[in-house]
Amino acid sequence: DYITKPFNTAELLSRVKAHIDLYNSKKEIINLYNELKTKDKEITDSMYYAQRIQNSVLTSKKNINQILPNNL
Repeated sequence: DYITKPFNTAELLSRVKAHIDLYNSKKEIINLYNELKTKDKEITDSMYYAQRIQNSVLTSKKNINQILPNNL
């Protein structure tokens, strides 16, 4: 930001406060974004794990049906 001389103290303080608020807002957005990425990875990993378990169970049922097709 550019302020001409002689500067008004109230204007200077107002601009400094605005920049500090902007910095804090950007920092909060970055923190929330990183938290969101972490949660997204946890959910995705959990879904892949559940899918692996499901595929394992379904494969076992297929094998049982092949071995004992008339008994089930």
